[in-house]
Amino acid sequence: KFSIDSSTSRTRAMSFTEAFKAIPYDLSLCRTPKEKVRKCTQLVKLIVDEVTGLITKIPYGARALKTHKKLPRRPVAPARDDEV
Repeated sequence: KFSIDSSTSRTRAMSFTEAFKAIPYDLSLCRTPKEKVRKCTQLVKLIVDEVTGLITKIPYGARALKTHKKLPRRPVAPARDDEV
């Protein structure tokens, strides 16, 4: 989910596409088939956790959007003649 940017030594968020691109490299670091299976299991669990977390937030986002649409709009003040 996070990676270290070696040029600035700061942590930055990693996108899903970057994470998927890193999977082959992560697996290439494993020396034995047992390590690869363990790493694959960790990656699958991580992906499932991320997707589950995203799906569980949908109702909250839908409710927030519904509430936002129900809020009264602020009336637009008419422009004054002395304003440019």
